[in-house]
Amino acid sequence: MKKAGFLILISLLACQVFGQEWKLKSDWKPISDGLKFYDFPFLGGINNPRFQFADVNLDGFDDLVILDNQSELIYLQTAESETRKPADSRIFSDRVKTWFLLQDLTGDNRSDLISKTEDGKTIWWKHTGNPSLPFDKSALLTASDGSTILTDGLSQPCFSDFDRDGDFDFFAGLPEGSILFYENTGTTQSPSFTFRTSVFAGIQVLADTVFVDPSSSLKKSADPQHGASAVQLFDLNGDGLDEIFFGDFLSPGLYIFKNQGPVGNPVFVYDPSPFPESEPVETPGYNQAFFRNISDNFEFYVGVNLPTVNKDSFWKFTNAGTRTEPELILETKSFLSTLDAGRNSRPVLFNFSGGSQKDLIVGNQAGSLSFYKFTEDTYYLLQSEKWALTTPIFEASPFITDLNDDFKGDLVVGGLDGKLHSFTNTGTFENPVYQSENLWFSGINPGNRSKPFFADLNGNGTQDLICGNGSGDLILYENTGTLTQPSFSQKEIIQTGLTGTSPVFFYYPGLSKPAILTGSDDGTLALYKSDRKDDTHSEFPSQFYLAQTWKTGIPMLTPGSVSFFASDSLQIIAGCQRGGVLVLQTRLTPDHRPEPEFVIQVYPNPSHTRASLYSTLQLTKVKLFAVTGQLIKEWNQPIPFTLDFDLPELSSGLYLIEAKSGNKTALSKWIVLK
Repeated sequence: MKKAGFLILISLLACQVFGQEWKLKSDWKPISDGLKFYDFPFLGGINNPRFQFADVNLDGFDDLVILDNQSELIYLQTAESETRKPADSRIFSDRVKTWFLLQDLTGDNRSDLISKTEDGKTIWWKHTGNPSLPFDKSALLTASDGSTILTDGLSQPCFSDFDRDGDFDFFAGLPEGSILFYENTGTTQSPSFTFRTSVFAGIQVLADTVFVDPSSSLKKSADPQHGASAVQLFDLNGDGLDEIFFGDFLSPGLYIFKNQGPVGNPVFVYDPSPFPESEPVETPGYNQAFFRNISDNFEFYVGVNLPTVNKDSFWKFTNAGTRTEPELILETKSFLSTLDAGRNSRPVLFNFSGGSQKDLIVGNQAGSLSFYKFTEDTYYLLQSEKWALTTPIFEASPFITDLNDDFKGDLVVGGLDGKLHSFTNTGTFENPVYQSENLWFSGINPGNRSKPFFADLNGNGTQDLICGNGSGDLILYENTGTLTQPSFSQKEIIQTGLTGTSPVFFYYPGLSKPAILTGSDDGTLALYKSDRKDDTHSEFPSQFYLAQTWKTGIPMLTPGSVSFFASDSLQIIAGCQRGGVLVLQTRLTPDHRPEPEFVIQVYPNPSHTRASLYSTLQLTKVKLFAVTGQLIKEWNQPIPFTLDFDLPELSSGLYLIEAKSGNKTALSKWIVLK
């Protein structure tokens, strides 16, 4: 038998057709940053949130809806004690394209949904009263004269009853730095919006220059195109008068315009003081302010909407003062506690500890690697956000495998430059130390945003290479070198027709058919299969064909591992544009759940004394025998589909492994070389 190398999370289940839908799994494993456990470890990170708090499902608690990266909807339903759980966001995703608001416009105590069409027209959905289908038929939100209410798609508008007549007026930022104002001249049950001005209160913000002209006669600048903005009106000091909070695309803080009254005919005065006083909002810019009333108090939130922001973009302040004399204290810059490794995350799993669970490494757009170690306490613990790399490798896609036959995990990182950067492990297996190695991939350039995955495709004991790139290619390289000095030769190029490919490789069924699952920029998952049936894997697999695709709607979906976690379900660990880690699962359809073949396989084989046993079924008992028949080791507890073990007391030689799953038995040989 030949050494098969460090294949990670290889799947061995005998199933032919996958299910039609992938679902997020939010409770895979706990994760801690060393100070606290994340509330939402696999939510996927937050970059540029536009958000609204509203009781969408009518249970009496404010839910949280987030539009991130101008494309991804996150819907968190809230229960008592502010407990939030991810829910199906599709009730919003087909309707919300840019800005959105949740506001009761009809006085029925149900939040209606307001957004815009692709051509800028304001549109709304009246809440149906059905929590399962709250938004059904849409209608244009038009002005009282029948004209269309047009808004800037990048700017975030708001509703406010600033004139205190019981209904909500409409305010929106314009590209020239002013505020559009429509007064609600209808009734509480039937809104009707009348255009009043495109320069509300004479306010105009141009870079660091602010104009306020109460006569509303302010002239536009010669070049009115200024940028996006976020407008919010709120009574900050409880005097019955709304202030204006203006987040500008080019400004790091918030512009505050204080209301000197009277109600209905206010005079606004610009206040240049930093806000909030205790911890001023200082970000790259374009900040959305949101005030949430809590009993007789309020909370203050800020979303940073610039597309260049990667993390720490969702701020929360609590009011430690009174309603009339507020004192805002910063609670967090990451309101949703979730693993966030930075934009365009790319995870991979590898077992550095020799335990039952693999550790987690995540690359990102900025070129760094984060390392989360799986502890004996059964959770992931952040070790470093600047792991292994001394200089950034932008769009870092890590992979760890044994390339020089020293039974230690070497590091290979793909990147924006199209190269593969390799690092040999000069430390120990458990505590790696990486040193740059320039020979392994000399002359190989898979293309920009290269994403490597290694597996022994032909059974000769060396690690072959599958590499994706930004152009959508899957490139297969055969390792024609030796166990100690790899050398790679291009064998096949698969043009997927997608933008960006991120492959993971696995076998099914029972180690006889190779498969590649690849993510893409638009969230499409594509499955490629090869019909090669030679169990010895003596030939390099070729002629992969497209078997199935799924539309997940998750931008920059980057699978890092694939595994079968039950007899009818497939699971992937993946990165995404928002910078976190996602766990996605799909089920096989009932018509395609045959009784799986019971197959076990040992990797690496031969090996020193550390190896893993992979199985197509959940194991109930495993025994290790010497070739003489002597029982050496026995595992009796229920075992998942993978058993990792390290038996340093063994001497070189041939050993037999007997595994049981219920009343079924499977055998495998294992060679130990020391």
